[in-house]
Amino acid sequence: MEMGEFAYCAMCGKLFIKRGTGDLCPQCQEIEDEKFSKVESYLWEHPNSSIPDVSEKTGVEKKWILRFIKKGRVINRTTPYPCKRCGKPITHGE
Repeated sequence: MEMGEFAYCAMCGKLFIKRGTGDLCPQCQEIEDEKFSKVESYLWEHPNSSIPDVSEKTGVEKKWILRFIKKGRVINRTTPYPCKRCGKPITHGE
């Protein structure tokens, strides 16, 4: 059996053995899955909610919601955020 490569967790910075394409350690991945479930459930009932509204109603920090949007797991229709490269307002991607 082949061992995965080492990587630093994108959230907590811990060194872990990467399995698959994820960039989170197992502990942070579990936290992300729980937070995503809350956000997904809320957005199912309130599809046009803004990032601040979703954060307030679910208790999930904005950094996680932005991560879900950037990874394409959540569609953002209402709240622009700065592009990583140029700083212009965008609603999806990095």
